[in-house]
Amino acid sequence: MGHYLYFVISAPIETKVGQEVKIMVEVLSTYDIVLTSYRLRVYGAGTNKQSSEVNTSLPQGTGIPKTITVTPTSEDTVYIEVRAEYDWQTGGQHQQGYGDLTVPITTARAETLDELKQQNQQFSSLYSNYTKLEGQYLEVSSSLQDAQSKLGNLTTSYDVLRGAYEQLQSENLVMQANYGDVLNQLQIQSARATNYEYIAISSIAAAIIILIAAVVTRRRGGRASGQPSSRKT
Repeated sequence: MGHYLYFVISAPIETKVGQEVKIMVEVLSTYDIVLTSYRLRVYGAGTNKQSSEVNTSLPQGTGIPKTITVTPTSEDTVYIEVRAEYDWQTGGQHQQGYGDLTVPITTARAETLDELKQQNQQFSSLYSNYTKLEGQYLEVSSSLQDAQSKLGNLTTSYDVLRGAYEQLQSENLVMQANYGDVLNQLQIQSARATNYEYIAISSIAAAIIILIAAVVTRRRGGRASGQPSSRKT
């Protein structure tokens, strides 16, 4: 910046809105000069701060360091403006120089690049978790569909079996009713058979008694006719 004069400016590439930022500036000379006027101004992103020097000797190889502290209040670029007027002697002659420089030094953001990178890492991690959960969800959803299909088949089979069971139960009730009728008829027939057996036994006994009586009668009759008559003298 100008003859024999240069500047070194140090500031972060970006800063956060609402946070203080320090800007370090040093003017250096490669020749013995006198700064008759030296002004610094920082502006932009809601900042506006100045610093000045007058009639300051600046020997060769030396510098004048300055630190300006500002706090951005909005998102924008922060600039620095440097203006200098100086004198020097060469061969007994007085010389004058002038230089000015305006450059952007930092950018004020509501979210810094580092914060955005950190958020990106978090989002990447969340997205990775999401893709894993999505895979698990699809797997569970597929299993659920299979289970629902099997449940439908089981429900159909259950309905068929229930219908068959109800039919068997109805038939069983009919069979029980029929069994009761048959059992009742069996008891009646058993009772009748018992009576018939008693009557038959009684008839046979009576016939045997009659037969025995007839036999005894015949034998007695035979004996009576076969005996000789006896005379008494």
